Amino acid sequence: MKKNILPFLFAFFVLLPMLAAKKTRLHTLGDSTMEQQNPNVKDQRGWVQMLQSFFTDDLTVIDPAKSGTSSKSYYEGGFWSRAKKNIRPGDYVLIQFAHNDEKDNGKESEIGTAPTDSFRIYLTRYVKEVQKLGAIPVLCTPIVRNMFGKDGRLSRRGKHDLGEIYKQEVDPLFDSNDTFTYNYPANMKLIARELRCPLIDMTALTAKLINSLGYSKAHKLIYTVGDNTHLGANGALLFSKLFINALQHQHILFEYLRPEKRLITDPPSIDMNDLFIGTESKQIFDVGYVGKTAKNKVKIIVSVSKGFKLSILPDSLYSDTLVLDCHASALSNMFKVYLMTIPQKVGNLNGQIKITSSDGETNVIPVTANVMNVFNNQPFEVMYKLSGSFKADAKGPVSAFDEQWEGLEMQNYAIPANADEVYMHAKVQKNNITGGVWPDNEIDVVYSRYIQFGFKASGDASAYAKSIELNIGGGVNFRIVGSQAKDFSNPFTIGEVANVQSVAMNKYHFPLNQLVNSGKTLYVRIYPWGNKHIKNQNLSLYNIAIRGICQKE
Repeated sequence: MKKNILPFLFAFFVLLPMLAAKKTRLHTLGDSTMEQQNPNVKDQRGWVQMLQSFFTDDLTVIDPAKSGTSSKSYYEGGFWSRAKKNIRPGDYVLIQFAHNDEKDNGKESEIGTAPTDSFRIYLTRYVKEVQKLGAIPVLCTPIVRNMFGKDGRLSRRGKHDLGEIYKQEVDPLFDSNDTFTYNYPANMKLIARELRCPLIDMTALTAKLINSLGYSKAHKLIYTVGDNTHLGANGALLFSKLFINALQHQHILFEYLRPEKRLITDPPSIDMNDLFIGTESKQIFDVGYVGKTAKNKVKIIVSVSKGFKLSILPDSLYSDTLVLDCHASALSNMFKVYLMTIPQKVGNLNGQIKITSSDGETNVIPVTANVMNVFNNQPFEVMYKLSGSFKADAKGPVSAFDEQWEGLEMQNYAIPANADEVYMHAKVQKNNITGGVWPDNEIDVVYSRYIQFGFKASGDASAYAKSIELNIGGGVNFRIVGSQAKDFSNPFTIGEVANVQSVAMNKYHFPLNQLVNSGKTLYVRIYPWGNKHIKNQNLSLYNIAIRGICQKE
């Protein structure tokens, strides 16, 4: 008997680590309303960012959603082909599109789709291809925009039915009483029924919440400043809770749900990457509490390991422990917390943040970093003056790449409009969209439109790119993104400026903190998108500088 059981025990203990490692995963396909946003760059959040705390440790949320994409451009732009490589049999795949499908008021275009045509086609492709991978697709209707009608309720457009807009902007003969033809959620529901695919109606769920709040309260509590589409941290938390409740109601991922969770934190872990000894570094994380509290006000205690400090303000006093008071009557409480360290020892720096609520819940966020010696060799600079040439001046053991354009064209070098004392004697580079007309309905980045800069570290020195300084004007909104790959894979967001109010030139400074090994490259792209508030807009650029330090190998 003992001989018979030994092979079984051997196999069990060999397979046990493999079984433990194979967690169920939830992949989330969609646009910026779902995308994992960097809290160190902006206050916008994707609503799926808050989901992980609502699941047990046996499920991992993987978020390959991409800003500015529609069901068409996500598929055709290579984002889907990359995402599907990571999907395993038994995984769940959440599919939410429509916001950018609406770019051309229900017409077909490079990004836009017609609800009864290519929108259905691409949704069908996602569902069938997910099923072919052995995974389980779940369709998800889009979250609402904060757009209200004269009746004090969300408008049809706010709920992604463009029937009225199509009649006004495209075809005056269209019957605006038709609530199906240009209704994206309705057409997604049709595909779900035809393919027998589970569906979460986030349009209806979020519409109910936003209608109950009204425009002003929703704008303040749910959405980001000056924006009626994208979410702040509170909005992401409340919308994710609606989604979790819907999963529970439909018995989807039921065994992994923790709907009773009220203490929510994001991100699940923090990697501060490469740091220099003796140099201050900061990261932001979110702490939230969802639902109205009991009679006694809930307190949240946040503490951190030795070597780190905490604060609720970036330049305030930092301490080992914070006490956060929740408002009893609020639907949710959200706090932005700053983590700071000044490492004193080279090597791996490991710690944890412990978050505990007074009603007994606890979350833990692991923190890691790699601490390096301060480079004692020469500084480097890559400077694009852009006052008469698209070439860069490079100082130090690096070589610069020429400026490159995609979907944009350089117009000329000229003194900028409304120039102040700094720019009245300087010519700046003016760039315009190919074709000359900026769309007035863009809400986010367009990945087929950018200007690229970059450099290569020499073969005998590593370069640590510390920061980038840019002078940008012309009135467009923009996002700055970096990558160390020639195909721009594994990109990281450097900075973003939206809701631009004028064409005036402004100086911006963003940290890079990128170690570029010898012979390797760093590319930086500026992605502009249209600003409906500015006439005769362009992308004006001047004195773009990438700076850092090098170390000979």
